[in-house]
Amino acid sequence: INKGGMDALKKMSPEAKALIGPDLEKYFDVSVYADMADKMGGHVPPTMLNIQTAQASKDATMAHFSIINHKKGDLLFHLDGAYHSDYYRGIVWWVNKIKPGYNIKTVTTVLESEWAEMTKEQKKTIADYTIVVADDMTQTKR
Repeated sequence: INKGGMDALKKMSPEAKALIGPDLEKYFDVSVYADMADKMGGHVPPTMLNIQTAQASKDATMAHFSIINHKKGDLLFHLDGAYHSDYYRGIVWWVNKIKPGYNIKTVTTVLESEWAEMTKEQKKTIADYTIVVADDMTQTKR
């Protein structure tokens, strides 16, 4: 998908397509992934739409399999990277598109320096719960 966009789906075997959320083509909305280009610091490749579509395929797939594996009355605890759920985008957006009505709560982590730069609105809307950590906290590679 990263190289061929939505057309790549047509070339996939039925077995491969079964591993991708089936709602990708139906609900894909590039505006959900618009800030991906902003985060590239002016180095937006000509294949940006394919990159956004590939990201959407990951989110749609995680949402799809979360929904079909969730049993009513059970708690589904899903861990993912911030881009998949901050501001209720990514997986959360897909779950709400595919099967609205879930009680979804999000948790994110931000560095102190990032928190200090965020607006009041960003702080309020990034997640239901935000963990602010020291800038010098041990991190995985970014």
